[in-house]
Amino acid sequence: MKKTSVDFLRRALFIALGCLILSISINIFITPHNLLSGGVSGIALILFYVTKIPTGYLIFLLNIPIFMIGMKQVDREFIVISFFGMILFSFTLIFTRPLQNYFYIEDLLASCIAGGVVSGIGNGLIFRQRGSLGGSDIISVVLRKKYSIEMSTLIFGINVVVVSFGMMLNSVTLSIYTLISMYISSSVLNLILDGLDRKKMLIIVTTKGDKCAEGLTSKMKRGVTILSGKGAYTGEEKQILQCAISSRQIATAKKIVLEVDPHSFISIIDVAEVQGRGFKGPVF
Repeated sequence: MKKTSVDFLRRALFIALGCLILSISINIFITPHNLLSGGVSGIALILFYVTKIPTGYLIFLLNIPIFMIGMKQVDREFIVISFFGMILFSFTLIFTRPLQNYFYIEDLLASCIAGGVVSGIGNGLIFRQRGSLGGSDIISVVLRKKYSIEMSTLIFGINVVVVSFGMMLNSVTLSIYTLISMYISSSVLNLILDGLDRKKMLIIVTTKGDKCAEGLTSKMKRGVTILSGKGAYTGEEKQILQCAISSRQIATAKKIVLEVDPHSFISIIDVAEVQGRGFKGPVF
């Protein structure tokens, strides 16, 4: 079997596992307490509470017009992987629904927290494989291309609309618990995508750039980029070092630089994602 086929199979299996975990979260922790989730899933849950039509069927039906619009606006690969994820998600929602008869957490807060954690894990597995469940993902891509709005802003806006409708159908208390669950889910998702060890970008302004770079590369095994700069006030020629490191390496990096140049200027920036040699591959 070719490597590309193996990679695709592994990717498909992880997306399927993510859909299964996400479906378990919705059927066991979310729907028994009339809570909501984000995006099209949340809209499907609102319709389920009103009509009692299973969410798996509703998600499939709601996605039909979305995919018809997306086929004209979004690239083919994203549409295909989104359709695959949407079908799997719809199926696993129907398949896992009977689990409600065997597992039930009576405490609302405990169910809210568990639902957020489990759904975050499910979404994390899907997104780690550059997967998608269609729905709000496609809507966000289309609107971003048309209006240049950040996807995070669009998804947040969609979730606000979902929760607002839920507030009209349920109580304010349940809507607040829904927001708590969404926040936990988002935090767990970010943890899975970024890992426990967040990456940092080290920016160093120094007059001893070569020696600092030598210390960082030899002792920390990290690549360093040296740029030329000049002090705006003093006019002094300086070197600007740029180096991507892990959170655990911050103290070591600062010690190396300050030993070489105690007067260096060091700034440390949070980095959402680092690609390249020595770091993980791209998530998307």
